[in-house]
Amino acid sequence: MKRDIRALAGRGKVLPFAQSGDFFYKRGLEKLDKNNLPDAMAYYGRALKCDPQNREIRIAMAQVLTEMNRFEESNRILFTLTRGGADAEADPECYFGMGCNFVGLYDYGHARDSFERYLELEPDGAFLYDAYDMLDALDDAEFEEHGDGLVALSKEDRAYDLADEGRGFLEQDRYEEAVEALQHALTLAPKLAYARNNLSLAYFCMRDNKRAAAEARAVLREDPKNVQAMCNLSMILHTAHDDEGANRMADALLQEETEDPEELNRMALVLMDLDRFEQAYEVMQRLVRYYPYETGAVHRLGVCAYETGRYREATECYDKLLKINAGDTVARYYRGLCRAAQTGGAPHGRKRKFLFNYQVPVDEMLARVNRLNAILSLPQEELDARWREDDELKNLIEWGFSMPEEGIKHALLSLVASFADAQAEAMLREFALRMDQPDRLKQEAFAMLAQMGAEGPFVGYIGGNLVESSISFAKGFPANLPKAYGEVITTCIGEMYGRRPENVLIAAVTLWAEYVTPLSGQYPRLNRHQAVAMAAALEYLACRECGEKTARADVCAQYGVSALRFNNALSKLMKPKEKA
Repeated sequence: MKRDIRALAGRGKVLPFAQSGDFFYKRGLEKLDKNNLPDAMAYYGRALKCDPQNREIRIAMAQVLTEMNRFEESNRILFTLTRGGADAEADPECYFGMGCNFVGLYDYGHARDSFERYLELEPDGAFLYDAYDMLDALDDAEFEEHGDGLVALSKEDRAYDLADEGRGFLEQDRYEEAVEALQHALTLAPKLAYARNNLSLAYFCMRDNKRAAAEARAVLREDPKNVQAMCNLSMILHTAHDDEGANRMADALLQEETEDPEELNRMALVLMDLDRFEQAYEVMQRLVRYYPYETGAVHRLGVCAYETGRYREATECYDKLLKINAGDTVARYYRGLCRAAQTGGAPHGRKRKFLFNYQVPVDEMLARVNRLNAILSLPQEELDARWREDDELKNLIEWGFSMPEEGIKHALLSLVASFADAQAEAMLREFALRMDQPDRLKQEAFAMLAQMGAEGPFVGYIGGNLVESSISFAKGFPANLPKAYGEVITTCIGEMYGRRPENVLIAAVTLWAEYVTPLSGQYPRLNRHQAVAMAAALEYLACRECGEKTARADVCAQYGVSALRFNNALSKLMKPKEKA
């Protein structure tokens, strides 16, 4: 007979099941000692939920992410701990951690800066000798790469640099620029397979299958066992509905003995695309041994496990991702499908395949966008309460940032900025540090942070480089400034950042404050098009005030506004000055 837990506790008593952040933090440390990184991360996440401002927990999470080779995510945490403020230098080891992450990201310049900053702040610290060792290693790496600076780069070196540049463009979906850089590389080194393989991919992405196949075959003539060229050709043939040729190339791929993670990943994708999931599963198992915590690799292993009927293993893949990030709604979606299949539910994968890239299917995307729209239509008071108390809204916003449409992401950034609290500030700061987001949106995030009155400097990746912005909106904007009027200045600063000197940005802030303050709460209505035109006119006036050369037509083109709208906005901005 089961014992009644209420009787054991005593009539009217409640057992103290709720645990403190310290309890979960200690459990996380225990898991870390056993090298169980996902469980350690899960416990740290629960600890942080109990104590959101605890720096020690956040540093511990960053440490685990570094050990998982999730360097960019780790640095997002550490950057927030080293930003301006009275306690900015309280944890010098943050700089050491950032240095290690930069090494993992191959950003040796910022790695050096971070280690030197650590040594400056804590000359007798626990990582003293490690920091000096890392600096020596960076010196060796730089000498090996560049020598003493007296020897000119060879044609091959320049070709590799151009090929790297082309691959960068390819990863940013800038295909025409990728083609130009890769073709230039091949004029310097015609047999550079790395460049020609990526040129093949660039043509494929531009839907020029004829040229894509020709470049892949050119590589195979020189090197019949080149794995990337074989993968490219199989993919191209499959897209051209030549499944016999695609499978023949896949058979040849399986004869190659490679342990190169990049090649294993390409092989798995080719096999998955051809519905050869059993073989893809075996390849993905090998790949995940190298990258056990990489989201895309774990996801594709989950897909292969699901498609081969290994539902429990598929579920465990998404359990792992949710331990690493409890707010990962993509993992939660796929785990739901896996659990349904595991308990006898219809295996959705037979009717609607899982996406191979890490995103939910289109129908689920539409459902989520509709859910966001429904939330946004709530009264402001209820919306504010959702933001403060409900993780669903924050998780949906984070998911929305993974969408390709910039318009959706801009709307979500504006929504986050409208809450203007510590959580909103943290989300905007982290967005600016994401390498996978467009520069324009990250510049808008800077402007939104400034408008919120957040303390600078603001740090983010712009043009692939880590930059700081110290622009301040501390000009006395009215407290009741409508959202549309706030978007004028954030749009203007976002567009100008990186194109104009900082004194022009400051002038724009001052001019806008001078315009909105006399309105005294009587704000004429501004629609989205009028707000953008106002932003364009504001840039033009700020440039003129600072002696920065610009033309009206160029500003209109930059903002995509008509001359009529621009002139109308300019006349409104000029009226207060004319009266003065």
